[in-house]
Amino acid sequence: MTKNKAKVRRARTVNRTCTGCGKVRNKREMLRIVKTPDGEIMYDLKGKIPGRGAYICYDINCVEIAFKKNRLAKTLKHDISDSFKNDIISITSDIKNKN
Repeated sequence: MTKNKAKVRRARTVNRTCTGCGKVRNKREMLRIVKTPDGEIMYDLKGKIPGRGAYICYDINCVEIAFKKNRLAKTLKHDISDSFKNDIISITSDIKNKN
């Protein structure tokens, strides 16, 4: 007599490194910033936009470090505009305040 054992699928956790502080966290706990194949820089709240991505914690300090030390521009291999920096700062503060 053969017993069938049900296989239990475990949810895979995917970790990424914060561009600002360097801590490794679950990618769902971070903001993804993408350089699209067209060269456009945008933020990706769902993690689905194709392109080169960088992750930042939802912490203002991490965002400031990433911009101050030019880490985000180096990771994405593209210059970041001041208006985009302000957008990212407002997004992280809004999301941080909701949680």
